[in-house]
Amino acid sequence: MNTDRAIFKLDSVKKKLNDARSQAKKYSKDLTDEFGDVVKLQTLYNYFNWL
Repeated sequence: MNTDRAIFKLDSVKKKLNDARSQAKKYSKDLTDEFGDVVKLQTLYNYFNWL
């Protein structure tokens, strides 16, 4: 019986870890996209200042 409860708790922890991992991937992608936009804007700014 104790092993069943332990396995159930481990499944719960595993689900929480997977949720956290997918959330972190989403935030990482959002940050990467935002950083890419900043680099593009900086490049455009430098280009127009060079003109």
